[in-house]
Amino acid sequence: MAKKRQQKEVARILQQVIDTSLQPLDLLPHQSLVEKLVDLVLQGSPAGPRRVVEGLRQLSEAIGRQDSSDLNVVVFGGGTGLSNAIGGDSRKEDWPDSPFQGMKAIFPLTTAVVCITDDGGSTGELLKDLEIIGLGDLRHVLLSSVQERLLGQKYAIDGAEARRVAVILHGLFNLRFEERPESLEILCARVPDLDSLPEALAAFFYRLLAALFSEKPLCRLLERQHCLGNLLLAAAMYLARQSGHNGHSATSPPLAIVSGVEAVAEAIGAERHAVLPCSTTPAQLKILYANGVLVTGEFKSSQAHRNCPVDRVFVEFAERPQVPAAIFDRIAAADLIVFAPGSLYTSIIPVLQVPGLADAVRANTSAVKILVANLWAQ
Repeated sequence: MAKKRQQKEVARILQQVIDTSLQPLDLLPHQSLVEKLVDLVLQGSPAGPRRVVEGLRQLSEAIGRQDSSDLNVVVFGGGTGLSNAIGGDSRKEDWPDSPFQGMKAIFPLTTAVVCITDDGGSTGELLKDLEIIGLGDLRHVLLSSVQERLLGQKYAIDGAEARRVAVILHGLFNLRFEERPESLEILCARVPDLDSLPEALAAFFYRLLAALFSEKPLCRLLERQHCLGNLLLAAAMYLARQSGHNGHSATSPPLAIVSGVEAVAEAIGAERHAVLPCSTTPAQLKILYANGVLVTGEFKSSQAHRNCPVDRVFVEFAERPQVPAAIFDRIAAADLIVFAPGSLYTSIIPVLQVPGLADAVRANTSAVKILVANLWAQ
């Protein structure tokens, strides 16, 4: 009897195996169809009989041929990880060798929503003189967002000339000085080929540079060690306010934050809303560790080695936080929402703590949402 039961069990399982219909997609990891297709495009067809995997190969190639230029993409993050995803790390010396790579080449309608709690380096020096959000990450991502197509359209230049413009912009945005420049002429002389930019673009930057020496609220900024790109952004915001545009800043200083960022973006060949601050309200990052130690400031938290887990990450705003309305519009229209590679604690979580942003992401139920973060370390 026992032997017959065993034989029946084998026969039953064998029939189940025979009845099971294996689909080529079953060879791919993950459960959801979207994740399977992403894996297929990134990793290629899995090993297997040609008649089984040939369809997967054809599917991968067909997906790769799809036109993505009309897809709306929103990417959240901080400076380094976000800029790398958008168009390469624009602070590196070799960035001008390939300035038009990255997500912007595949998804030209990409909006980067940038964390504003940066308080290190030149940005930290700016915060000593201005009630303003951190500008360093905005500068970093703005330069990474430059598109060859937009430069060509705006200034009637070809690809080779667009690359030459990117080289000059790289030098301009990343120029650092330790002592106050004696004059506008001396400062401009430190930027190679500034005069050879397209006439309208050169005029735009000369106006910003002149403001640093002529506008009293900006003059004092030259007394500290700075990255020139940050000062150009500050000048653009100040001039936007002076010209009568209503900025989105909830603070008292005359800085039209969003208008200034948009002006720089359009001038350098990026989409108008290519880069937006997650909030226009100054804020500080705070990290509470499991041992009760509270570290204030993004720079200090990045240097902290507490040898114990993080208990809580939160953002303290100077006043009720304001979010640019364009961000909510772009999130609602997004086909793809990405949390860029970078620090979970200093880039991703702080952005999602801005009131309304997490709810806006949840409300868009049709977008594909991707998290790329160093969770293995944090």
